[in-house]
Amino acid sequence: MPEIVVPARARPLAHGRGNSASKRKSACRFLLFRPLALRDGLVASLTNPKGLIFLLAFLPQFVDPTAGSVTLQLLLLGGIMKLSALVIEGSVALASGFVGGWLARRPNFIVWQERVAGIVMLGLGLRLALMRDLRGAK
Repeated sequence: MPEIVVPARARPLAHGRGNSASKRKSACRFLLFRPLALRDGLVASLTNPKGLIFLLAFLPQFVDPTAGSVTLQLLLLGGIMKLSALVIEGSVALASGFVGGWLARRPNFIVWQERVAGIVMLGLGLRLALMRDLRGAK
């Protein structure tokens, strides 16, 4: 069974059943790690081998060797792509933070969300348990 590893900096966000004061304390501790999270995300994005391979495979078709330095064109196109990703992913992160804060102020919503998710999981489990094995039937 795969193991889920949670970085030490993310642990204060782990769901707990503590009182609201302990949750506020955990949230305050997490706020101290925002610059570190930004740095980690930036390093991960810039050194992602899948992204680099994609850029190396995708960008050369837009480079015109007669228009000047190929290296400069590749750097410019890669920079534009990374900058647009920063704007889009930053917007998604800000929106997620807003929605997360909104949901955190509504504990009843989270309780009902957990209940609905539990019912869905139970339903899927029952469906799987009661389903006939169709691999043998032809």
